Amino acid sequence: MVGIFLNALFVGYSGAVMPGALLTYVINQSLKKGIKVGYLVIIGHAILETALIVLIFLGLNKILASNTMSIIVSFLGGTLMIYFGVVGIVEVLKKKLTIEIDKDAKTDSNGKIVLAGGLISLANPYFIIWWASIGITLLFKSYNAFGYWGVLVFGIGHILADLTWYLFVSGIISKTRGFLNPKVYNVLAFVLSAALAGFGIYYIISGFKFVGWI
Repeated sequence: MVGIFLNALFVGYSGAVMPGALLTYVINQSLKKGIKVGYLVIIGHAILETALIVLIFLGLNKILASNTMSIIVSFLGGTLMIYFGVVGIVEVLKKKLTIEIDKDAKTDSNGKIVLAGGLISLANPYFIIWWASIGITLLFKSYNAFGYWGVLVFGIGHILADLTWYLFVSGIISKTRGFLNPKVYNVLAFVLSAALAGFGIYYIISGFKFVGWI
């Protein structure tokens, strides 16, 4: 259980830290509304992800324990973890990771921020790709290990990663009116991207072991 939680937490951080529309939105809203933006946006994000997990299980519950599916998700999910991890590392090395702060951005209501947490996430192609590959891989692994308790622990770890990261971002913005030092941010992104690639290698190896190739 602890392994599933830590796995979900670190893989969740690897996605949350990378620049995107949701991170930019949180930064710009936090300039006006402070740290509570981190709570509000993750409420919407968590509702979306909880609904998605439920839909996955409603549609795939009959094949969750399938040996064939276990092999497929090990190789596919592991490969995509490595891909996204390497892409993150390359972007850091090329110094392409930048965050734009718009101090003139309009201030949204609390309800609109919650709604934005879900809608901005849903509109992000990376979000769909992540859940269709990496997310479903981790779900299967968690379910096969501990059943629905494993899924619950995975969900808590994953959402906690988003919550703590965006609370940290909102707190930094509201206190300093700026973001992390670019060097610190890039080191963090590099480490988490490398960790994601490492998890991918682990899942591919577990797939080889499952079919008896090693």
